Amino acid sequence: MKPHTILFLLAVFLHVPVFSAESGQDKRVTVQAAPDKIATLIMEKPIYPIGIHAIAFSPDGATIAGGDGTGHLRLWETKSGKLIHDLQAHSNWVFAITWTRDGSSIITGGGDNLIHWFEGASSTTPRRTIQIHSNDVHAVAVTRDARTMFSAGDDRQIVIWDSRRGRVRERITAHERQIPTLVLSPNQRILASGSRDHSIKLWNARNGDLRDTLIGHTGDVMALSFSPDGSLLASAGWDQTVRLWDVEEGKAVRILGGHPPRVSGVAFSPDGREVVSSSGSRLRLFEARTGKEIWSTKFQGEIEGRSAEKTGEDLSMVAFSPDGRQIAVGSTTGSIYLVLRESGKVIRTLSAQDSEQRNKGAEL
Repeated sequence: MKPHTILFLLAVFLHVPVFSAESGQDKRVTVQAAPDKIATLIMEKPIYPIGIHAIAFSPDGATIAGGDGTGHLRLWETKSGKLIHDLQAHSNWVFAITWTRDGSSIITGGGDNLIHWFEGASSTTPRRTIQIHSNDVHAVAVTRDARTMFSAGDDRQIVIWDSRRGRVRERITAHERQIPTLVLSPNQRILASGSRDHSIKLWNARNGDLRDTLIGHTGDVMALSFSPDGSLLASAGWDQTVRLWDVEEGKAVRILGGHPPRVSGVAFSPDGREVVSSSGSRLRLFEARTGKEIWSTKFQGEIEGRSAEKTGEDLSMVAFSPDGRQIAVGSTTGSIYLVLRESGKVIRTLSAQDSEQRNKGAEL
Protein backbone atom coordinates (compact mmCIF):
# COMPACT_ATOMS: atom_id res chain seq x y z
CA MET A 1 0.00 0.00 0.00
CA LYS A 2 1.32 3.42 -0.93
CA PRO A 3 2.19 5.93 1.84
CA HIS A 4 -0.37 8.50 0.70
CA THR A 5 -3.09 5.81 0.78
CA ILE A 6 -2.19 4.95 4.38
CA LEU A 7 -2.42 8.61 5.34
CA PHE A 8 -5.81 8.87 3.65
CA LEU A 9 -7.17 5.87 5.55
CA LEU A 10 -5.84 7.26 8.84
CA ALA A 11 -7.58 10.53 8.18
CA VAL A 12 -10.90 8.89 7.30
CA PHE A 13 -11.17 6.18 9.94
CA LEU A 14 -9.20 7.65 12.85
CA HIS A 15 -10.05 11.33 12.26
CA VAL A 16 -6.35 12.17 12.27
CA PRO A 17 -5.45 15.53 10.73
CA VAL A 18 -2.88 15.29 7.96
CA PHE A 19 -0.85 18.36 7.00
CA SER A 20 0.23 18.44 3.38
CA ALA A 21 3.79 19.11 2.28
CA GLU A 22 2.51 21.30 -0.55
CA SER A 23 0.92 23.75 1.89
CA GLY A 24 4.22 24.25 3.67
CA GLN A 25 2.79 22.77 6.88
CA ASP A 26 4.19 20.08 9.11
CA LYS A 27 3.89 16.64 7.48
CA ARG A 28 3.54 14.78 10.78
CA VAL A 29 0.35 12.82 11.44
CA THR A 30 -0.87 13.79 14.91
CA VAL A 31 -3.23 11.65 16.99
CA GLN A 32 -5.78 13.71 18.92
CA ALA A 33 -5.19 13.82 22.66
CA ALA A 34 -7.55 11.93 24.97
CA PRO A 35 -10.12 14.15 26.71
CA ASP A 36 -9.03 15.55 30.06
CA LYS A 37 -11.41 14.34 32.80
CA ILE A 38 -11.11 17.42 35.02
CA ALA A 39 -11.51 19.84 32.12
CA THR A 40 -14.50 17.87 30.82
CA LEU A 41 -16.27 18.06 34.18
CA ILE A 42 -15.73 21.81 34.38
CA MET A 43 -16.93 22.41 30.83
CA GLU A 44 -20.14 20.46 31.56
CA LYS A 45 -21.12 22.99 34.25
CA PRO A 46 -23.98 25.18 32.98
CA ILE A 47 -22.17 28.33 34.11
CA TYR A 48 -18.94 27.66 32.25
CA PRO A 49 -19.78 28.76 28.66
CA ILE A 50 -20.61 32.35 29.65
CA GLY A 51 -17.38 32.75 31.62
CA ILE A 52 -14.39 34.85 30.58
CA HIS A 53 -11.40 32.65 29.77
CA ALA A 54 -8.96 35.09 28.18
CA ILE A 55 -8.01 38.73 28.85
CA ALA A 56 -5.46 41.02 27.20
CA PHE A 57 -4.84 44.76 27.35
CA SER A 58 -3.79 46.49 24.15
CA PRO A 59 -0.14 47.66 24.27
CA ASP A 60 -1.23 51.26 24.89
CA GLY A 61 -3.71 50.19 27.57
CA ALA A 62 -6.62 51.97 25.91
CA THR A 63 -8.51 48.79 25.07
CA ILE A 64 -9.09 45.51 26.84
CA ALA A 65 -10.04 42.33 24.99
CA GLY A 66 -11.94 39.44 26.53
CA GLY A 67 -12.98 36.04 25.23
CA ASP A 68 -15.70 33.76 26.60
CA GLY A 69 -17.09 30.24 26.30
CA THR A 70 -19.53 31.19 23.56
CA GLY A 71 -16.66 32.02 21.20
CA HIS A 72 -17.13 35.79 21.39
CA LEU A 73 -14.24 38.24 21.30
CA ARG A 74 -15.20 41.57 22.84
CA LEU A 75 -13.33 44.85 23.12
CA TRP A 76 -13.99 47.58 25.67
CA GLU A 77 -12.58 51.06 26.16
CA THR A 78 -10.58 50.78 29.36
CA LYS A 79 -11.31 54.31 30.54
CA SER A 80 -15.05 54.46 29.90
CA GLY A 81 -15.99 50.79 30.05
CA LYS A 82 -17.83 51.14 26.74
CA LEU A 83 -18.22 47.99 24.65
CA ILE A 84 -16.81 48.91 21.25
CA HIS A 85 -16.60 45.60 19.39
CA ASP A 86 -18.33 42.21 19.67
CA LEU A 87 -17.31 39.45 17.31
CA GLN A 88 -18.08 35.73 17.01
CA ALA A 89 -14.41 34.79 16.70
CA HIS A 90 -14.69 31.03 17.28
CA SER A 91 -17.45 28.45 17.18
CA ASN A 92 -16.98 27.89 20.93
CA TRP A 93 -14.50 28.87 23.65
CA VAL A 94 -11.98 31.65 23.18
CA PHE A 95 -9.11 30.38 25.31
CA ALA A 96 -6.28 32.67 24.23
CA ILE A 97 -5.88 36.32 23.21
CA THR A 98 -2.70 38.22 22.44
CA TRP A 99 -1.98 41.54 20.72
CA THR A 100 0.94 42.22 18.43
CA ARG A 101 3.37 44.70 19.95
CA ASP A 102 2.25 47.59 17.73
CA GLY A 103 -1.40 46.94 18.60
CA SER A 104 -2.37 46.46 14.96
CA SER A 105 -3.46 42.82 15.27
CA ILE A 106 -5.19 40.47 17.69
CA ILE A 107 -4.49 36.74 17.68
CA THR A 108 -6.94 34.30 19.25
CA GLY A 109 -6.95 30.58 19.99
CA GLY A 110 -10.16 28.61 20.44
CA GLY A 111 -11.93 25.42 21.34
CA ASP A 112 -12.54 24.80 17.63
CA ASN A 113 -8.81 23.96 17.22
CA LEU A 114 -8.23 27.17 15.26
CA ILE A 115 -6.02 30.24 15.57
CA HIS A 116 -7.37 33.46 14.06
CA TRP A 117 -5.24 36.48 13.21
CA PHE A 118 -7.37 39.65 13.10
CA GLU A 119 -6.02 42.77 11.43
CA GLY A 120 -7.15 45.82 13.37
CA ALA A 121 -9.33 46.10 16.46
CA SER A 122 -12.54 46.52 14.43
CA SER A 123 -11.99 43.62 12.05
CA THR A 124 -14.97 41.31 11.56
CA THR A 125 -13.16 38.53 9.71
CA PRO A 126 -9.69 37.13 10.34
CA ARG A 127 -6.92 38.01 7.93
CA ARG A 128 -5.54 34.53 8.46
CA THR A 129 -6.91 31.32 9.95
CA ILE A 130 -4.31 28.79 11.06
CA GLN A 131 -5.14 25.14 11.73
CA ILE A 132 -2.06 23.49 13.18
CA HIS A 133 -3.52 21.80 16.27
CA SER A 134 -5.74 18.73 16.57
CA ASN A 135 -7.50 19.90 19.72
CA ASP A 136 -8.37 23.05 21.71
CA VAL A 137 -5.83 25.89 21.42
CA HIS A 138 -5.28 27.29 24.92
CA ALA A 139 -2.25 29.55 24.53
CA VAL A 140 -0.78 31.86 21.91
CA ALA A 141 2.31 34.10 22.07
CA VAL A 142 4.04 36.21 19.43
CA THR A 143 7.44 37.84 19.08
CA ARG A 144 7.81 41.63 19.06
CA ASP A 145 8.29 41.72 15.30
CA ALA A 146 5.29 39.37 14.82
CA ARG A 147 7.38 37.09 12.60
CA THR A 148 7.12 34.09 14.91
CA MET A 149 4.08 32.77 16.74
CA PHE A 150 3.97 30.09 19.44
CA SER A 151 0.88 28.08 20.31
CA ALA A 152 -0.12 25.17 22.56
CA GLY A 153 -3.19 23.31 23.71
CA ASP A 154 -4.93 20.07 24.44
CA ASP A 155 -3.02 18.05 21.83
CA ARG A 156 0.01 18.37 24.15
CA GLN A 157 2.06 20.03 21.43
CA ILE A 158 3.87 23.34 21.12
CA VAL A 159 3.98 24.70 17.59
CA ILE A 160 6.44 27.37 16.44
CA TRP A 161 4.91 29.09 13.42
CA ASP A 162 6.75 31.20 10.86
CA SER A 163 4.24 34.02 10.37
CA ARG A 164 6.03 35.53 7.39
CA ARG A 165 6.27 32.30 5.39
CA GLY A 166 3.05 30.81 6.74
CA ARG A 167 4.42 27.44 7.79
CA VAL A 168 5.35 25.35 10.81
CA ARG A 169 8.96 25.81 11.87
CA GLU A 170 8.97 23.38 14.80
CA ARG A 171 6.44 21.01 16.31
CA ILE A 172 7.22 19.71 19.79
CA THR A 173 5.42 16.98 21.69
CA ALA A 174 6.00 18.88 24.88
CA HIS A 175 4.07 17.37 27.79
CA GLU A 176 2.29 14.20 28.89
CA ARG A 177 -0.99 16.04 29.32
CA GLN A 178 -2.70 19.19 28.02
CA ILE A 179 -0.94 22.58 27.96
CA PRO A 180 -3.16 25.42 29.29
CA THR A 181 -0.47 28.12 29.33
CA LEU A 182 2.50 29.32 27.31
CA VAL A 183 4.51 32.56 27.72
CA LEU A 184 7.52 34.15 26.04
CA SER A 185 10.27 35.74 28.14
CA PRO A 186 10.86 39.51 27.84
CA ASN A 187 14.14 38.93 25.96
CA GLN A 188 12.30 36.47 23.66
CA ARG A 189 14.89 33.75 24.23
CA ILE A 190 12.90 31.45 26.49
CA LEU A 191 9.47 29.94 26.01
CA ALA A 192 7.78 28.58 29.16
CA SER A 193 4.94 26.06 29.07
CA GLY A 194 2.74 24.84 31.92
CA SER A 195 0.81 21.60 31.81
CA ARG A 196 -1.84 19.48 33.46
CA ASP A 197 0.97 16.97 34.04
CA HIS A 198 2.01 19.36 36.88
CA SER A 199 5.28 20.37 35.22
CA ILE A 200 6.69 23.57 33.74
CA LYS A 201 9.17 23.39 30.89
CA LEU A 202 11.55 26.02 29.58
CA TRP A 203 12.40 25.91 25.88
CA ASN A 204 14.82 27.65 23.56
CA ALA A 205 12.40 29.91 21.70
CA ARG A 206 14.52 29.89 18.55
CA ASN A 207 14.89 26.16 17.92
CA GLY A 208 12.56 24.46 20.41
CA ASP A 209 15.29 22.70 22.41
CA LEU A 210 14.38 21.87 26.01
CA ARG A 211 16.37 23.93 28.51
CA ASP A 212 14.91 22.86 31.84
CA THR A 213 11.96 21.19 33.57
CA LEU A 214 10.58 22.77 36.74
CA ILE A 215 9.04 20.31 39.18
CA GLY A 216 7.17 21.29 42.33
CA HIS A 217 3.46 21.73 41.66
CA THR A 218 1.24 18.82 42.69
CA GLY A 219 -1.68 19.99 40.58
CA ASP A 220 -2.35 21.27 37.07
CA VAL A 221 -0.34 24.35 36.07
CA MET A 222 -2.84 26.81 34.63
CA ALA A 223 -1.04 30.15 34.20
CA LEU A 224 2.49 31.56 33.91
CA SER A 225 4.00 35.05 33.98
CA PHE A 226 7.60 36.25 33.61
CA SER A 227 8.91 39.14 35.68
CA PRO A 228 9.82 42.17 33.52
CA ASP A 229 13.55 41.38 33.71
CA GLY A 230 12.93 37.70 32.95
CA SER A 231 14.73 36.45 36.06
CA LEU A 232 11.61 35.06 37.74
CA LEU A 233 8.68 33.00 36.51
CA ALA A 234 5.39 32.94 38.42
CA SER A 235 3.17 29.88 38.10
CA ALA A 236 -0.44 29.26 39.16
CA GLY A 237 -1.41 25.72 40.11
CA TRP A 238 -4.47 23.74 41.04
CA ASP A 239 -2.54 22.65 44.13
CA GLN A 240 -3.64 25.96 45.76
CA THR A 241 -0.22 27.59 45.33
CA VAL A 242 1.55 30.28 43.36
CA ARG A 243 5.25 29.56 42.93
CA LEU A 244 8.01 31.96 41.98
CA TRP A 245 10.89 30.29 40.13
CA ASP A 246 14.45 31.42 39.56
CA VAL A 247 14.69 30.92 35.81
CA GLU A 248 18.48 30.56 35.73
CA GLU A 249 18.64 28.11 38.65
CA GLY A 250 15.42 26.26 37.82
CA LYS A 251 14.33 26.30 41.46
CA ALA A 252 11.31 27.67 43.32
CA VAL A 253 12.43 30.59 45.49
CA ARG A 254 9.03 31.38 46.98
CA ILE A 255 5.71 29.57 47.47
CA LEU A 256 2.54 31.58 48.06
CA GLY A 257 0.02 29.18 49.59
CA GLY A 258 -3.52 29.47 50.87
CA HIS A 259 -5.34 29.68 47.53
CA PRO A 260 -8.41 27.43 47.88
CA PRO A 261 -9.81 25.78 45.90
CA ARG A 262 -7.27 26.31 43.07
CA VAL A 263 -5.31 29.11 41.39
CA SER A 264 -6.46 30.02 37.88
CA GLY A 265 -4.50 33.18 37.09
CA VAL A 266 -1.23 34.92 37.95
CA ALA A 267 0.58 38.00 36.65
CA PHE A 268 3.62 40.12 37.49
CA SER A 269 3.18 43.87 37.71
CA PRO A 270 4.96 45.85 34.96
CA ASP A 271 7.58 47.05 37.47
CA GLY A 272 8.12 43.51 38.82
CA ARG A 273 7.45 44.52 42.42
CA GLU A 274 4.17 42.67 42.86
CA VAL A 275 2.31 39.52 41.82
CA VAL A 276 -1.46 39.18 41.52
CA SER A 277 -3.33 35.88 41.71
CA SER A 278 -6.92 34.72 41.22
CA SER A 279 -8.33 31.71 43.05
CA GLY A 280 -11.95 30.80 43.63
CA SER A 281 -13.76 34.08 44.25
CA ARG A 282 -10.72 35.92 45.63
CA LEU A 283 -8.15 38.23 44.03
CA ARG A 284 -4.87 38.74 45.93
CA LEU A 285 -1.86 41.02 45.53
CA PHE A 286 1.56 40.04 46.95
CA GLU A 287 4.98 41.59 47.29
CA ALA A 288 7.18 39.64 44.88
CA ARG A 289 10.30 40.03 47.01
CA THR A 290 8.85 38.86 50.34
CA GLY A 291 5.64 37.03 49.43
CA LYS A 292 3.69 39.24 51.83
CA GLU A 293 0.01 39.71 51.00
CA ILE A 294 -0.83 43.38 50.34
CA TRP A 295 -4.59 43.08 49.90
CA SER A 296 -7.32 40.57 49.13
CA THR A 297 -10.65 41.24 47.42
CA LYS A 298 -13.53 38.74 47.51
CA PHE A 299 -16.21 38.69 44.81
CA GLN A 300 -19.73 37.74 45.85
CA GLY A 301 -21.53 37.18 42.55
CA GLU A 302 -23.80 34.23 41.82
CA ILE A 303 -24.71 32.44 38.62
CA GLU A 304 -27.99 30.62 38.03
CA GLY A 305 -27.60 27.34 36.17
CA ARG A 306 -30.03 25.53 33.86
CA SER A 307 -31.85 23.86 36.75
CA ALA A 308 -32.03 27.13 38.72
CA GLU A 309 -29.28 26.13 41.13
CA LYS A 310 -27.09 29.02 42.25
CA THR A 311 -23.32 28.79 42.10
CA GLY A 312 -20.80 31.27 43.46
CA GLU A 313 -18.66 32.92 40.83
CA ASP A 314 -15.08 31.83 40.18
CA LEU A 315 -12.34 34.11 38.90
CA SER A 316 -10.25 33.16 35.88
CA MET A 317 -7.37 34.92 34.16
CA VAL A 318 -5.72 38.11 35.39
CA ALA A 319 -3.73 40.85 33.65
CA PHE A 320 -2.06 44.13 34.63
CA SER A 321 -2.65 47.21 32.54
CA PRO A 322 0.55 48.38 30.78
CA ASP A 323 0.87 51.35 33.15
CA GLY A 324 0.47 49.04 36.15
CA ARG A 325 -2.37 51.03 37.72
CA GLN A 326 -5.19 48.56 37.07
CA ILE A 327 -5.73 44.82 37.22
CA ALA A 328 -8.28 43.05 35.05
CA VAL A 329 -9.75 39.73 36.14
CA GLY A 330 -12.29 37.53 34.38
CA SER A 331 -15.23 35.79 36.01
CA THR A 332 -17.57 32.88 35.38
CA THR A 333 -20.38 35.48 35.41
CA GLY A 334 -19.18 36.65 32.00
CA SER A 335 -17.82 39.90 33.42
CA ILE A 336 -14.39 41.46 33.59
CA TYR A 337 -13.62 43.43 36.73
CA LEU A 338 -11.18 46.34 36.66
CA VAL A 339 -9.49 46.70 40.03
CA LEU A 340 -7.20 49.41 41.38
CA ARG A 341 -3.73 48.02 42.05
CA GLU A 342 -3.28 50.45 44.93
CA SER A 343 -6.27 49.31 46.98
CA GLY A 344 -7.92 46.27 45.42
CA LYS A 345 -11.12 48.28 44.92
CA VAL A 346 -13.32 47.36 41.96
CA ILE A 347 -13.75 50.51 39.87
CA ARG A 348 -15.51 49.15 36.81
CA THR A 349 -17.34 46.06 35.60
CA LEU A 350 -17.28 45.18 31.91
CA SER A 351 -19.91 42.89 30.43
CA ALA A 352 -21.50 42.15 27.08
CA GLN A 353 -25.07 42.99 28.08
CA ASP A 354 -24.93 46.17 30.12
CA SER A 355 -21.38 47.45 30.25
CA GLU A 356 -22.43 51.08 30.14
CA GLN A 357 -25.13 50.76 32.82
CA ARG A 358 -22.88 48.83 35.18
CA ASN A 359 -19.98 51.19 34.67
CA LYS A 360 -19.27 52.71 38.05
CA GLY A 361 -18.02 55.85 36.41
CA ALA A 362 -14.83 56.07 38.42
CA GLU A 363 -12.15 58.16 36.74
CA LEU A 364 -8.49 57.37 37.27
